[in-house]
Amino acid sequence: MRVDLRNIRSPICVLCSWGDDITPPQQALNWILDLYASDDDLVAQAQTIVYCVHPKVGHLGIFVSGAIARKEHAGFVELLDLIEALPPGLYEMLIDDKKPGMRAEALVTDRYVTRFEQRSITDIAALCGDREGERPFEVVRKLSEVNAGLYEQLAAPAVQALSSEPMAAAGRRLHPLRVQRWAMSDLNPMVWPIAAAAAMVRGSRRACAEDNPFRAMERDMAQGVERAIENASNARHKAVEQVFGLLYDTPLARAATGLAAQSAPVPLGADPLRRDLARREVEALRAGAEKGTLQDGIVRILLLMMNEKGAIDERTYRALQAVRNELPTRHRPTPAEVHEVARRQALLLRTDRAAAVRGLSEIFAAPKDRRAGRDGLAEGCRAGRHAHRRNFARTDGRAVAPGR
Repeated sequence: MRVDLRNIRSPICVLCSWGDDITPPQQALNWILDLYASDDDLVAQAQTIVYCVHPKVGHLGIFVSGAIARKEHAGFVELLDLIEALPPGLYEMLIDDKKPGMRAEALVTDRYVTRFEQRSITDIAALCGDREGERPFEVVRKLSEVNAGLYEQLAAPAVQALSSEPMAAAGRRLHPLRVQRWAMSDLNPMVWPIAAAAAMVRGSRRACAEDNPFRAMERDMAQGVERAIENASNARHKAVEQVFGLLYDTPLARAATGLAAQSAPVPLGADPLRRDLARREVEALRAGAEKGTLQDGIVRILLLMMNEKGAIDERTYRALQAVRNELPTRHRPTPAEVHEVARRQALLLRTDRAAAVRGLSEIFAAPKDRRAGRDGLAEGCRAGRHAHRRNFARTDGRAVAPGR
């Protein structure tokens, strides 16, 4: 079955770390470069991707660390509504500590402040760097496919004919990972004397003094064993890397697997049909920039409240929630409507920002519409305890707020 990540309509969230030596950020994010050649392709596909890069946590720590759960996991989970409402595009989630006296401090309910900064495909390309290191894995994939086919055709029938349930049960019991467990349990008669000795030691155990020479020797030996394990692990990793390069990162290996003449892969890009639909939609949006609904105008203003980098943090989000709650019920968009309207308005702002700004004067031409937008935005800003109006009241030196 073929899985095409471009068909995912929900936002895709990626959490990775520079301390992860199994799935580093380059490997966790390079699929974006395989799918999209440009930011326009990603927007045309109506896809939202949010990623967060931790500076040092390891592979398992990403999933089980309590600190990560309280910070990064909480950032994704608690702001899912915001992530759902983000316009299509690529964003990096950044988390900072809450500081006393910071702007709109009352809007931050946790000890962290989360913001989403807009990124581009070129940012991901710079993060991933040179992708030549991926080429040997293409050889491994080809060899694996060949070996799997040979096994299915030649070895599998013989193995199935010679196998039986008792042999399979014995194989499971004698698996090395199981043997190392039961070999040190009561199932092994050789360790029964240890149980008797353990009871005797437990009954007469006494803590020795801190200056006991044997205790100092124990600490030194433990540190020595730790260093030896780390050195052995590093040496093993280096040896495996060198052997891997000698086997798979050679012109001969690529020629043997039929990959020698292959050129660099070309990104899939957006689906051609979606790209054509997006082009037509942009033309329609540009032509109707001055004929939008009050909902379109409100969402367009909220998008203009973002800074030049397209960043939005949870303080802005909570203020926007207050703005939404203060709007008249008939003009109050549902979350699903916000997502769809935000997608269309972001597409218009991306392609013709000037036309989008000019269109606001027509959308809010009626006095009652200006009042509804102005009163709702002003009350929401007061509820948010910070004046966002100056952020969207001027664009290119011209007033665009509904009340103006």
